[in-house]
Amino acid sequence: MDLQEVLEFLQQQSAGEKKQKIFLLVLGMVLLIAAAFFFLQFTGKKTVTVEITDRQSGQPLDAKITIATFSQVLAVGESKNGSAVFAGIDAREKVRVIVEKKGYKSVGVELEPSQTNVEASLEREILRTSMETMAIVTSSKNLERKYGAETAKEIISKATELAQTINETEPIGASLYVIDSKESSEGHGFALAENPDDARQVLASIYSIVQKTRPAYLLIVGGPRIIPFQKIENPLAMDENRVSFDFVIKASPTIETDNLYGMFETPSPIERTFFPDVAVARIPDGIEINMEGDKLLVEIMQNAIDKHRQKARQQASFSTFTSDDSILDYYGKFLFTKTGPNDVLKSPEFFNYIPETMQVNENATREINTLVDNSSIMIVLLHGNEPFAEQALAGIGFNDQRQYMAYSPAEMQETDFYGKTILIDSCWGASLERPANAALPIIALRKGANAFMGSTETALSISRKSYKSIGKESDLSYLGVSNSLIYLMSKKLSEGETIGKAFLEAKKSLSWGSEPEYLTNAEFVLYGDPTLKIG
Repeated sequence: MDLQEVLEFLQQQSAGEKKQKIFLLVLGMVLLIAAAFFFLQFTGKKTVTVEITDRQSGQPLDAKITIATFSQVLAVGESKNGSAVFAGIDAREKVRVIVEKKGYKSVGVELEPSQTNVEASLEREILRTSMETMAIVTSSKNLERKYGAETAKEIISKATELAQTINETEPIGASLYVIDSKESSEGHGFALAENPDDARQVLASIYSIVQKTRPAYLLIVGGPRIIPFQKIENPLAMDENRVSFDFVIKASPTIETDNLYGMFETPSPIERTFFPDVAVARIPDGIEINMEGDKLLVEIMQNAIDKHRQKARQQASFSTFTSDDSILDYYGKFLFTKTGPNDVLKSPEFFNYIPETMQVNENATREINTLVDNSSIMIVLLHGNEPFAEQALAGIGFNDQRQYMAYSPAEMQETDFYGKTILIDSCWGASLERPANAALPIIALRKGANAFMGSTETALSISRKSYKSIGKESDLSYLGVSNSLIYLMSKKLSEGETIGKAFLEAKKSLSWGSEPEYLTNAEFVLYGDPTLKIG
């Protein structure tokens, strides 16, 4: 019956009947309103579920949640694993759900009376320009391919936790960027790497992050199967005296480097130095194609998280594991006199195995642990072997050229690396083209080392200049090659710099006047959390 029909019907009724109908109609409406009021008053409650994620990574976040009307707070709680449930919320009117977390922008969501679910995506606060920052980058697709979907999620979650821990414990603002995540790319405005196996796309994506955020530190999560090293021609090939370096050029015609990821300006095609503006480091893994379920990356990041939370600081103290033909008198002259005595283990006087006689040193592990026991910085000056095999380091006699095995995975696995920073001057000392359980940098970090610095390729560490006695410390900048880099980083660490800054500033301290210096700059990489300190 429409309105016109109602009017016609009423007109046909007597005046008394009209009054009676109107009265009943009004009474019915009043009773209906009263019933609705009492229903909502006593039974109009609902359960509200709140889901919270990090906008850039999509990972669950734990945060404070407040549910309130305009005039009063209805409930306050915390999410667990990104989720919270609130029962008994008034369903009579709109409420506001407020989500807060330190380091993130607060979010307020209006909830209609009929709504019961809230999804809040938190964005990190814009960092103050005075605060140093660190960008953490990884690839979700490559992590999933290598570690499986569940472990990949755990790795990304742990990287998010590392960023949050640094934000809470250090004067550094850390953020995670997943380079092949559309959500992360759109949320932060950087170039998406749709194919994370394409080194050029990866470089363009990380370039866009670095050039936009200008971080002090860049941390790559994963080995080269997750985020590839960038490859450049060996700078020694450009040297006028390249004949002198033919053995190095033949062994390493191209150089694997992380420097290109840490540059604020895109280098020209003819650029050879690739000098980084950012302290670039990496959480490494091994050559394996499939490590499904392996917690390697999670464990290394958890070690870093624990160190930030404990605020453990060590006095700079040294141990040196050296080959007899690496005569470096400047350590004793300029560094150890300031930092205290240095314990030394020299090979081939020390050995763990002699091939000719098949002699085995049964005490090798004990001697190595005695060497490193009280030191925070372990300097390794031994000769390395080529990649794609278990890492093996040897000592060579200065006069008789005897070459004995000094350090193998068996001893590495038994060495107490916790809290140590390892600086290694060995060919392929930091190569990741080895199994994870037979590569010194990975073994050391998994066992709790702070960081590891070494060369991805043939290190130009022994030259005629290396044997010369240095008259004053400033001359070390012109000594060149990797010997200088190791010394200068040791010095910066002893002065209290973060590991990343010590690494970057050591590179900057070199003269950069020749191709051997360019090679050292490119091939030496840093593994571990660059924001940690020794003292």
